[in-house]
Amino acid sequence: MLPPTRRRFRRFHNDEDGAVLLIVVFALVAMVGMLVLVVDLGSLVSTRRAAVTAADAAALAAAQSCFDGDAVGAPVAAQQLGLANMENSGTSLSGTTSTIIAQQGCGTSREYGYVTVKVATNQDLYFAPIFGIDSHGVAAEATAAWGMMVGPPVPVMASIGGPNAFSSCDIPDPTPGETCYILMDNDHNGGGQFGYLSLTDWYSVGTDPLTMDCNSAGGTSLIRDEIAGISMPRYVYGAPAWSCQVSGESAQTWPTLAGLTRWFPLTDPAITEPSGKFYYVQGFAQATIVSVEQRSWSNVGTGPGNGNGNGNGNGNGNGNGGPPPIDTTQQTCGNGILVPPNGSYSCIGVTWHTSLMSTPGDPAIAEGVHLIK
Repeated sequence: MLPPTRRRFRRFHNDEDGAVLLIVVFALVAMVGMLVLVVDLGSLVSTRRAAVTAADAAALAAAQSCFDGDAVGAPVAAQQLGLANMENSGTSLSGTTSTIIAQQGCGTSREYGYVTVKVATNQDLYFAPIFGIDSHGVAAEATAAWGMMVGPPVPVMASIGGPNAFSSCDIPDPTPGETCYILMDNDHNGGGQFGYLSLTDWYSVGTDPLTMDCNSAGGTSLIRDEIAGISMPRYVYGAPAWSCQVSGESAQTWPTLAGLTRWFPLTDPAITEPSGKFYYVQGFAQATIVSVEQRSWSNVGTGPGNGNGNGNGNGNGNGNGGPPPIDTTQQTCGNGILVPPNGSYSCIGVTWHTSLMSTPGDPAIAEGVHLIK
């Protein structure tokens, strides 16, 4: 029989063995967790990169087929290129697909259009199955377009027509290189030759009216960002088309356009639709905003007047005095457009560079297929 001291020591030694075992177990769990993070997460990141490359290749292949007029061959091209790129990624994958999820103008227009392709797959995991996770989905999307290789237009439309009370030239067929002047009503959007429209809500003519809405249109901040090129939708723009009318703070927005050469949607005010929410965009033209000046004058009389009394008593009356002094430089815009009184207006100097075109692009730039997202 062991002495009491040795029994206590042995019991303490056995307790220490249990503590070491717990430490070893926790360390193994942490190591497996690190392996999951390093190996499996790294594998997922690699597969994601491969999916992005595959989606880009598939979208370009599908867009080329659409541009060549082969709408039937576009899905086949997207599938072949997408799967081929994923097979070359060297990872253990299953259930890989490469499909077109959105398109416009495929096989019907060489002037403009786009296709969006989604590549999706399942990545088999190595250490995560210990925790019951055998695989994880990975996906990527890419959009390719065809047509003139230029950016989208500004969200500012110009009405076709003139010369008239708001414009000193014919839009969009002025004398080449001539600067014409346009009067924009700052108080009532659309009161002049210009107005604001949505680059997000853009529908080709022939679109089912039940699918057309203006829920995502609007917002002065959005208009300013789109003019500045900060926030641009990914769509490819072509005409004829319908676009939602948008209200905007024109007096504050116009100065941001000064000095810019941009493509403007041109609308035909004679063509309308029952809801009255859309502009009919007939085409595009390129112009430079060379100047933006404010115009305002008043012909409303102010000040006290004299009154006459009737009957036996004395009467006092107030009347309006004469009109205030008028700054004649505020009464005209540019080369002769009359500025109406009692309002705030922007006098905009514009140099148009092109006539009406079906897509915002430079005819000197060759058509082609390119990624836009």
